Formats: sequence, C-alpha cells, structure tokens
Amino acid sequence: MEKSGVGYLGVVQVPLRQMQFVEEVGERLHDTRQTERLQALFQNTAADHENCRHWVDGYIDNTEVSSFVNKLGLSRHELKQHNLDGNYPRLDDQVVCFTQGRHRIEAASNINPYDLWTVRLSCMSLSQIQTNQIVKSRTEQYQHETPDSDGRIYSKLRQYGDRGFEFHEWHQRLSKKKQYIFRRITQLCPMVEALDLLIQLPGVLDFLQLGCYGTVFDNRLFEECITGWNLISAEWSRFTLGSRLLQSSIDRDTVVALEGRAPAASEADREWIHQAFTSGQVWPRITDPQQRCELESRVQSTTVIIPGLRWLQGNLLYLNIAARIIWKLIIPEKEGRKAERKKLSLQQILQSYWVASESKSCVEIQEGVFQPVYGPASFNLAYNQLMLAALRQFPYLSKPEPKGKFTRLELRITLPQEGSSSWISQLRYPARSRHCESTIPASRMDDM
Repeated sequence: MEKSGVGYLGVVQVPLRQMQFVEEVGERLHDTRQTERLQALFQNTAADHENCRHWVDGYIDNTEVSSFVNKLGLSRHELKQHNLDGNYPRLDDQVVCFTQGRHRIEAASNINPYDLWTVRLSCMSLSQIQTNQIVKSRTEQYQHETPDSDGRIYSKLRQYGDRGFEFHEWHQRLSKKKQYIFRRITQLCPMVEALDLLIQLPGVLDFLQLGCYGTVFDNRLFEECITGWNLISAEWSRFTLGSRLLQSSIDRDTVVALEGRAPAASEADREWIHQAFTSGQVWPRITDPQQRCELESRVQSTTVIIPGLRWLQGNLLYLNIAARIIWKLIIPEKEGRKAERKKLSLQQILQSYWVASESKSCVEIQEGVFQPVYGPASFNLAYNQLMLAALRQFPYLSKPEPKGKFTRLELRITLPQEGSSSWISQLRYPARSRHCESTIPASRMDDM
C-alpha cells in the first residue's frame, strides 16, 4: 500500500451494471444533454476499449483484495503481465466504485448494462474516498469530452487560493481574457464576496460566463453585478434552506427548468413548476416525497422572477448599452480616468456629483409625461430613471454602425423642456457628444 492510501492493482474490464458512481469527490455536475449526446454516439460507433482515453479509475476496498484475486483467477503479478501484453481480463461479481467519466458510463449503460468498461483498478479504504487527495486529483484531471465550465473553474480557483500547482493548473484552463476578468473580480472585495456565495450552489454557478463581465468592468456596473449575484444566492438558498444536500442536488436541468419562471404572477408558470416536480425534472436526486413537496412549496411561494446567471448575464447586455450612453454623453472623460484609478463604479461617480432638488422630484410615467414623487429626493430613483431613459432612447443616443452602406445623418436630441426634467437635473454634468445637442434646463451646466 502506498503512503497515499491508494494501491494500484491493474487494468480490468468490468460489467457496467457493477460500477457505482461516488459523488462529492471533485466531479463535474451531471448534464443530461451530455449523456444523451454520448448515448447517440455510442449507439453508432461503440466505445473503443483499446483507447485508454475512455478508461476510468476504479476502486475497491482494501478488505476485498483477496476475493478480487480469486474472482479474477490471476495473481497480481500475473495480472500485471497480462496488462503488459495488452490483455485486460474480465472481473465479475465485484462492485467497483468510480468518480470520473460518469456521462460516458451512464450513456453506455443505458444502451447495454451488461457491456464491459475498461478500468484502472486500485484498492483503498472506501470510507475515505471522498477525502483522499489522490482520488480527488485524478477526478479533476480526467479528460472530459467538453471543456470545464467557467463556474467550475472559478470554484476550483477559489478553493485552491492563489498559489500552488493545483491553482495554476486550473488557471491555465481559462483564456487570457477570462484570466484578466477573474483577476479583476478578485481585486474587488464586494464582488468576489458576492460571487463566492454561489460556490455553495454548483448547479447555479455552472452557468457563469466570465467573458460576459469584461464590459461590466469597462462600464463600471459593479453594484448591478453584486445585486444580481446576491439575489440569485438569496433565492436559491431560500429554496434549499441552506441544506448542503439540497444545494449539491441542484443540477443544470433544475436551473434551466426554473430560471425565469414567475409563479407569483403566472398561473402557467405555477403549473409548469408543479409538473416539473411531479415528473422528477427538478431535483431528481431528492426522492423523499415530503422533502419534494416542501421544496415545491418554497419555489411556488417566490415573489420574484426566479433568478439565475443566464438571466443576469442576459440583462447585463442591456445595462451595458445604457451605461455606455451615460459615459459618452453625460460624464466627462476625466471622470472616467478617476473611476478607473480609484476603482469607482458608475453609480459612485454619478452620486458624488448628485445634488438633491429643492423642488419636488418627478417620475416619468409615460414618454414626456411626469408625475411628482412624495418624500425626500432619492439618488437611486434618479439613477434608475437615467438608466431607463438611456435604454428607451438608445437607438438615437448610441452609434453602432451597420455592416452595410448607409447615409450618415446628423443626430440632434433635445430633452424635455424646463419643469419636466427635475429628476435628471439633479445630476450636475455637462452633456458630451459631437453629434448630440442636449438641453437640461433645470440645472446649470457647470464646467468641470
């Protein structure tokens, strides 16, 4: 037995029905679509057992080694010689645990559970399989059919800290652009703290797309990001009551089925969620009827659109459009340099120059129609309206150039007349645009 607690026995072929998957050893999330894709592939081509790329590491308990030798009918030395000759004997009547290649083995088993799979067999104390570092390392280094998700890589990088071989190995799985974005996230404590909360929800975090956040840093939308991550964490943690079992049981199919549903507002969504729970489409690993009933009740009682990273990342595309317009037309260039130097967000830059209006604030309820708001002046209200106005007017305020030929037109925009724009007048900025003339009459344009 090696000091690692894992002893190598040899390469054997094991019937698929005798293979037992062990979870929580650093494995990937289960993905039904990947299993279905491999199943279609194997039905046409079958798995090539001569190719060691398809082999998996398997484990039996130390106490089973003697019976393993008897079942095989070979000594350990004879097994080694068979392997050197390219022969991999069949091992029957022996349960073999494995932690990698789940989708391949599941796909092959769906076709024929009596078929064989080639296994690099080792012995160890199976009671320690989930904590053994050698087993964990083998599981993480397994060559998958598809690349690791950004969410899985982020989780591993945060687990291993910022040094050591394991960290650098996972870090190299990111592109240069994503490495840069990862570094930017970890440099802002509020952002990394919010995103780290999702590590406890691997099925949710698996949809992280680091490439989406490059423009978030360009446009300084930090609070929007943090708010989104916190909302996602809060809702899914409420569903699971912080239970580690329920959190780890969230798979990709569960997230896809529930994300974007609004049970409080839509009867169709309530019925959809009920059918998803009844059919086992969501939380398939949770089989206790009472637990499933309580889970469904908590999901059905949510008062917001069920959030997820795909939902957030999609909405950030629109917020980035509004932010670019505000940076271009309202905020002076020197403030952009200041924001970068001091790591300030768009909200912080705007708030530092916001002056509460002495008159009543107004809210635009229709295009050009304003209504007074009772209570003290609110920066958040002004900021939200500014973002909404930028989104509503983006065809006239932004300049994406079409690929085809077009006639360039001079753009001239005039904001509402005096008395109808008090909400935006509280932001004391000169408008900046070569092709846009903006009038903000309720405040004086101070040179900055």
